[in-house]
Amino acid sequence: MIHDSYGMPVEVILMMIQYAKSIGRTGYSYISGIAKKWADEEILTVEDAEEYLKRQSRIDDLWRRFRELSSIGNEIPTTKQRQYFLKWNSEYGFSVQMIYLAYERAVEQTGKFSLPYADKVLKSWNEAGLKTEADVAAAEAARAKQKEKAAKPAKKTETVFSQKSSYDLSEIEKLGIKKKKD
Repeated sequence: MIHDSYGMPVEVILMMIQYAKSIGRTGYSYISGIAKKWADEEILTVEDAEEYLKRQSRIDDLWRRFRELSSIGNEIPTTKQRQYFLKWNSEYGFSVQMIYLAYERAVEQTGKFSLPYADKVLKSWNEAGLKTEADVAAAEAARAKQKEKAAKPAKKTETVFSQKSSYDLSEIEKLGIKKKKD
């Protein structure tokens, strides 16, 4: 059916079935869903399938290491999680440690792991050129120092007008020098 419906070569179909088996998803509906997805993405050659499977393997490994750090429940990432992790790793070049750091920021701010929040954090880090935990720590320290500096009241500088006069009118009056009346 997959061969007839999508024009997929038998070798590619066998690769697809092997992949489904490797992730423990061998049901017909899952395999036909993968077949549709591959056909939509034009994964119709052995070379395209190998490239796709390498990407999936890289994301699966990244997800496994992320789960070890974060104790996220699902063993296999959802489609949405895969999309984000692929973007963060392949497009932005972030390591699992940086993704975990963004995860921590999301949990601190929202009380849960929010993919869109973590995506905004990682996008801002990517745009700022922050690629390591040390880069982030340095940027946060600089931001805190700048905030602290802005929060301090400005140091008063004395002007000519705020300085104490060089003469005291009451002293002059005591000496008997009176003000000239106009």
